[in-house]
Amino acid sequence: YDWPPYSANVILEKYSLKKPFSLYPNTKGYEEMEKYVRIIYNGKVLSLPWFINPQDPTLCPWSNFLAFIGDLIPHQYEDECKV
Repeated sequence: YDWPPYSANVILEKYSLKKPFSLYPNTKGYEEMEKYVRIIYNGKVLSLPWFINPQDPTLCPWSNFLAFIGDLIPHQYEDECKV
């Protein structure tokens, strides 16, 4: 394991993109927003295997992101965050 360099940074960008759809020919509308996360490490946009987004491999679907970090989020705050 290598330590990150001094003053390393991680930026998480959250995107909400409208999904286009059409009920009738020659009309345009938009469905619900699809949510994505982009991860930038030291100025470099990352593309990780669990992103699974063929349109843009640098955008991770929100549901995949939550599934990946789910075990890192405390659920029993009082017990897990005691001092």
